[in-house]
Amino acid sequence: MAKLNFEKIVKRVIDKAPGLVVGSVVSNVVATQVTKMSNGKAAPMVVAGAQIVAGALVPAFLGGGKKAGFMEAVADGMMAQGAVQLAKALNIPGIGEADDTLSGAEEDYMNYEEASATMAGSES
Repeated sequence: MAKLNFEKIVKRVIDKAPGLVVGSVVSNVVATQVTKMSNGKAAPMVVAGAQIVAGALVPAFLGGGKKAGFMEAVADGMMAQGAVQLAKALNIPGIGEADDTLSGAEEDYMNYEEASATMAGSES
């Protein structure tokens, strides 16, 4: 197995993570603007496509120079956010809301708490 270079990994995270976060936020702004411009009539796939295309265009308009790496990370974040929204619009399995996945576990926990309270109350 290859040896991991943790310094290189940490540097990559520090270099990319801020741009990815900014890209995700900007992508949501793009989605909001597309929705407003269409008076709420734009299909979710169209909104997601706009997010992806906007992300692809960022380096061409804003990239270059010292900020090129950051702008590429922003573009990647925008495209990733758009791709997730597209996957949701296409109902791809496994790309749902986290709440849907956790609701069963939360429900089981609540049932356990209620059952424990009931047993504790019946024992007294």
